[in-house]
Amino acid sequence: MTTFLCFNDFTFSPVTRDNQPWFKSSEIARALGYKREDFLSKLYRKNADEFTPDMTQVVENRAERRNGVPGNLSDGRVRIFSLRGCHLLAMFARTPVAKAFRRWVLDVIEQYGDRVPAEQPVTLSTPSTPADRKPLRSLVNAWAKLANVHQSTLWPQVRAHFQLERIDDLPVEWLPDALAWVQGKIDELSRVPEVKVLSCEARLAQLDAQLDALRKHVEKERSDIYSGLLTILDPRIYGFEVWDRCHEALWPMLDSCLVTPWGNKMHDPVRFVRFIIQMHGNHTGAINAR
Repeated sequence: MTTFLCFNDFTFSPVTRDNQPWFKSSEIARALGYKREDFLSKLYRKNADEFTPDMTQVVENRAERRNGVPGNLSDGRVRIFSLRGCHLLAMFARTPVAKAFRRWVLDVIEQYGDRVPAEQPVTLSTPSTPADRKPLRSLVNAWAKLANVHQSTLWPQVRAHFQLERIDDLPVEWLPDALAWVQGKIDELSRVPEVKVLSCEARLAQLDAQLDALRKHVEKERSDIYSGLLTILDPRIYGFEVWDRCHEALWPMLDSCLVTPWGNKMHDPVRFVRFIIQMHGNHTGAINAR
């Protein structure tokens, strides 16, 4: 009797050798979601050194008749894989269903061993119900709110990732993977990109350098203004007593101007020096520019 194994909606027709099911590469390619069988053949050839004779063989293939109808396969040599060979192939595959296929193969091996009984079909995928999918709907709703989109725009992404025509076709066994996949999408939106943190730190360092440069510039300008004002108040003209008092008063005035640049004009050092000059007869002798 022919053994039938079902993965999702795909039914395998394995070849029995030594009471062990072997699977044609064309069927494995379809189950894994490859559009062409040669994609799987290339995948095998790339990693052929990791397969043992217990995992894959090349056999003669002769087209069989099913219920009197000729099979789709033509005569010739065909590569087949055991359950363990299927699992290793799926380890190298990068299709959306590869992970689920690997788990399915392990479930078959765990339940039946390498030798699946041929008396009855084996189907390990249980269709999910709306109640089963309730946690998934809640998670998709949370994803939609975070992404600020309607949930109807996100379900096609879920179906496409798991290669489903309808979300009703999602097996119960796939629900943990579906929840994890949607949670991953939520985490991507919630996570603060590290590059932004680094950019913020770099910006703070830049502003700190600008502030330090400003301090140095202000200090230089204040010193130049202070020296220039004292040079104008030549003690030989205004007397050492006036010069000494101005020497003590100008620096605090400059500090006051820096703190409140648009404050009381009485704290304006230039205005103060101009007032002293006017009080002493408006002397306008030649002054060396700084």
